[in-house]
Amino acid sequence: GTQLQDGHNDDLTALDEKALLQQCYISKPYNMRHSIRKSEAEDVAAERRKQAVVEQVMVDQLSRAVISDPEQSTRADVYKEAHGLLGFGTAPMRCRKRTLHETKIRTKSGLTENMLSNKLRFDSRIISRNGRDACRELIGFFFACDRSLTVYEFRQFGKNRTNALPFIQKGVYQHQRGQKKGKAYDFSDFYIGANLTFRSVDHNLPESCKQNPVLTLRVIDIDEAAVDFLKASSMEFKQECSKQVVDNSKVFKKIQGMLGETLSKRGVRVLTGLGKYFRNIDKNRNGFLSQADFKEALKVFHL
Repeated sequence: GTQLQDGHNDDLTALDEKALLQQCYISKPYNMRHSIRKSEAEDVAAERRKQAVVEQVMVDQLSRAVISDPEQSTRADVYKEAHGLLGFGTAPMRCRKRTLHETKIRTKSGLTENMLSNKLRFDSRIISRNGRDACRELIGFFFACDRSLTVYEFRQFGKNRTNALPFIQKGVYQHQRGQKKGKAYDFSDFYIGANLTFRSVDHNLPESCKQNPVLTLRVIDIDEAAVDFLKASSMEFKQECSKQVVDNSKVFKKIQGMLGETLSKRGVRVLTGLGKYFRNIDKNRNGFLSQADFKEALKVFHL
């Protein structure tokens, strides 16, 4: 607290003492401690949200029982049903009751908790000019067992109710843009700053997201511990990360560093002017610029 000299105690009124007390509470050390506690609380809350999404994903993927798998139908029954050879009064396979001795113990598509545990978790956001879509809290998972991925959205309903809802259904997806267009996603495609592209028509997305034919998600955070574990356990990861991809990434980061250095030496007006120029030449209003437009913008601002 503030130490008051004995000679000035008589001159202080009750209001002065309150003012000094308030000054102690809002001093810099208090603000610093408060901000640290607030930051730690936010980190804990964020980790809890991610854990809730992980649990929901596991429940959703494991809820499909083996007995309900389409593979349980025998080939002969499927053939008869397809060609109308089932006897009169015989119900289709999907409506018939299957007994235990007719059920396979394990099917090819049946997932186990052990298989799903080898996953890579990442945070992402939508690249969009729509503020509400850009602020959606998306948490994705890439599964090593079948190279499939899924993206869930964390939703807050009021103060106490939360839910994790599928945003991109679990499946094997291909790149829709870039050098790897048409190729399936693999481990090397997940890093901070990577873009994941999906066809909007293939998913049950909000109407604002369906306006663009291609949905683009930007990876903003990744589970580094899972990356290290999957690197150590999978030799394919090293083979898939070709030298060309690594070289391209290094060149791209170097160019980004040079451009960032140049911008840091300019004034605020250059940054704000560049942003305004980008918005004006973005005719499609989707947040993407063609290479020619981007090059012209850098030329206009002498970058």
